[in-house]
Amino acid sequence: MEVSITMSSSVVPPASAGQALEMLQSAVRYLAAADPTAMTADEQARCLRVLEQANSAGTAARTCVLGAFASARGPGADAEYSPRAWLIHKTGVTRGAAMACTAWVRRAEDHPRVFAALAAEVLSESVARIVCQWTSQLPEDCRDLADEKLVAAAAAG
Repeated sequence: MEVSITMSSSVVPPASAGQALEMLQSAVRYLAAADPTAMTADEQARCLRVLEQANSAGTAARTCVLGAFASARGPGADAEYSPRAWLIHKTGVTRGAAMACTAWVRRAEDHPRVFAALAAEVLSESVARIVCQWTSQLPEDCRDLADEKLVAAAAAG
């Protein structure tokens, strides 16, 4: 499958979460089936950059939904005792992956600046996680300022 990656201003934003999820699945499936050898090096590089940004935004989106799902006691409605157990049994992820997802809910609460940068695709998921690990070791009254400075430094390159 030949693919050309260009910017389009004609993309219509989704009208609902369901429509957004359908668009997301369609886009990811398209890229997974595409022949990257048919792309130019610039197209491959753009694809990799955009996929990393989408991973950041995806982590933020999953974190928001998972946090709301847990707060609404969604796992209990499916006879699961925790968000982690629900993820393992209802989405088929491993225990480690479920732990990583639930850890982001805590990080988002404890490090709102880092989470905002992740959601805005300013930081990669891996850099955001490391920033949170570093600043979590500081006294609580110093964390927000440290997060702010590290996010700014990472964003600046």
